[in-house]
Amino acid sequence: DLSNHVVDVPLTELVNGSSRVGISTQGVVASVREDCGIIMRCTQCRRVLRDGNCNQHGDDEGNQDVRLRLVIDDGMSTSSLLINKEATLNLLNTTEEKIKAEIDSDGQIEFVQRLRGKLLGRLVIASGRTIVDEQGAMILADKTELVEQDPGLISTEIRAQWGVQ
Repeated sequence: DLSNHVVDVPLTELVNGSSRVGISTQGVVASVREDCGIIMRCTQCRRVLRDGNCNQHGDDEGNQDVRLRLVIDDGMSTSSLLINKEATLNLLNTTEEKIKAEIDSDGQIEFVQRLRGKLLGRLVIASGRTIVDEQGAMILADKTELVEQDPGLISTEIRAQWGVQ
């Protein structure tokens, strides 16, 4: 079943290669973009609307959607990481309604700040496909998970790597 088959590929290899499908990679979350959460998509082409306007089709009331837009880093390369609705809801362990209510209540900036507190500096594994073009690499993830890390073990590994006692 090819729909479940993914190949683990280092982030640097993805960034320096061509577009691919069926990949899984990992990196540390280096940035959480301000347009995370609830977005509106064009009813005709599904592009993200900007102020109720689609670049392709003009004014549009749009369909509500959910996504996360991050940047991940493996120490050598970075890539944009766009996480689709299902993977976002699973990663955050929430619902679209709860996200909408949180943004309506506290505002977009506060919502993104909470996301940053939860995600920045965390190792994430993302599966999906990549698009690589003149603007760089973008991973479109349909599955993501945060990797639990032991800070003590990490510091021991870093000290050993640097030869520090």
